Amino acid sequence: MTARTLHPDAPRPGHASPWGAIQHVAPLVDGVVFVSTASHRGAWLSPEAQARIPEAIRPMHGRTWFEEDCEIWAVLLVFGVHDAENSRSRAVEALAHWKPDWLDAIAPLAGCVNAAQVRRIRDLHESYATDVRPDIDAWRRGSVNGAVEGWVGEVWFTVSAAGEAVG
Repeated sequence: MTARTLHPDAPRPGHASPWGAIQHVAPLVDGVVFVSTASHRGAWLSPEAQARIPEAIRPMHGRTWFEEDCEIWAVLLVFGVHDAENSRSRAVEALAHWKPDWLDAIAPLAGCVNAAQVRRIRDLHESYATDVRPDIDAWRRGSVNGAVEGWVGEVWFTVSAAGEAVG
């Protein structure tokens, strides 16, 4: 794994954040830094990294900080930062729950399901595969207008961008 260097303008320990003085800094990808304070954590994005965030979720002058509970999932999806604890499926599900409009803005860019599709996939699993938790990331973009396709139990479904299912 390549060591990451901090962006020249990135916050450092002792600098201020929206959550207080920064105690720890960890670069995630170029221009994205994860910070920890005594009470909270989040990500800082350089201006270059901010430009990669979909415009629909950027305030007029950019979004420099993303907090750890709900907003960080957008950063993880856009920049492809995933591990066993913070999987792509978990990021999609968290955004579908906390920030569905953000997920809808990110889905085409990240090649993942949107919020309506997450709701339908969960409903299908409750009906057809009650003993299995859906792997949201296993659903792939189809060839028709933002539809996604995947298995629920032993049935292959296509779910439209509006969340309509065809089995």
